[in-house]
Amino acid sequence: LDGTGTPMPIEPGDGMAIEDRAAFGASSARLTVLDTDGALDEIGHLDGMGIGEQVQSVRFLDGVAYVVTFRQTDPLYAIDLSDPRAPQLLGQLKIPGFSEYLHPVGDGLLLGVGRQVDPDTGMDEGLKISLFDVADPARMTEIDQIVLPTASSEVSFDHRAFLWDPTRSHAVIPVEGFCGTPTSGVFCDGPTRGAALAVGATHGGLTEVGRFSHEPSPGW
Repeated sequence: LDGTGTPMPIEPGDGMAIEDRAAFGASSARLTVLDTDGALDEIGHLDGMGIGEQVQSVRFLDGVAYVVTFRQTDPLYAIDLSDPRAPQLLGQLKIPGFSEYLHPVGDGLLLGVGRQVDPDTGMDEGLKISLFDVADPARMTEIDQIVLPTASSEVSFDHRAFLWDPTRSHAVIPVEGFCGTPTSGVFCDGPTRGAALAVGATHGGLTEVGRFSHEPSPGW
């Protein structure tokens, strides 16, 4: 947090452990259901998720809430909202890192964009794109992942930067601070701005479809 209490963005490679960026304490996540008829009265809630952790992302999909909390590992929670007066925890999945944005990308699939984190040290290890199988919320799995060690993405702060093309099952994710090899002919041999990564997401996993850059900046 900065001096005003505003969350500070994570800068890859800054040599800091992500868990040191905020005071977690013994807080936990709470999902609250409100009645929209009139005074927004509370009609149901679920407590106790991610004790000592912070909520990083939420996605509501087909009567289920998917919630990501984080300290040094990423618990992905699935919550049944079919009875709004009694939300029920269906399942959870713990993996290194966390997703700052979640997007449905097909039947039973959820794509996450966030950070990869060393589970032992809490050190930031780069941009992470995860593909989750959530067809059975009680037995969620991470099908595949792509990690770009020196990269960050605007998607972490602005969901409008994310593009999903359902006709091709492709996601386009803006990327900064990551380049391909000198022979790739796409990215520079060094940091870049205005770049994007196109990723295919299917039940078979994640596939890098292409990379492109509008503004190579070798000196940046």
